Amino acid sequence: MFLVYRHILAMLVGVIVPIVAVLLTAVELAGGAGYLDGLTAGIGGAFSTGVHLAFWVTLTFVFLERAEVAREARTEIVAAAGPRRSRRGGSTSRRIWTPASTCLMGPVPWSAARPPARNGNGFGRGGTR
Repeated sequence: MFLVYRHILAMLVGVIVPIVAVLLTAVELAGGAGYLDGLTAGIGGAFSTGVHLAFWVTLTFVFLERAEVAREARTEIVAAAGPRRSRRGGSTSRRIWTPASTCLMGPVPWSAARPPARNGNGFGRGGTR
């Protein structure tokens, strides 16, 4: 069951995290934010999405592993997965995005320490007194 879990988690993170990063960056840039703010929003959203994916996929597989009712479903899933073939490399998206996501997640904690952007009246975007 662990091999199925690992495969599904890697597939979801390799596909969904980059999509979230690109979409959040595009939304911030379209909203008039600067490039640094757009990249920070994209990287932060991608990191948050990766953490949520890991948590919920792990929770689902913990349930499948522990629940008495799910034991039959688990044996069917493992049987349907068949023998695991060893492939070198993996999918292109996983080979490209997993190292890129790992490298880009490093600066995220520092973005919280950065002061928010201020407009002319001393408030954040669109704020008024």
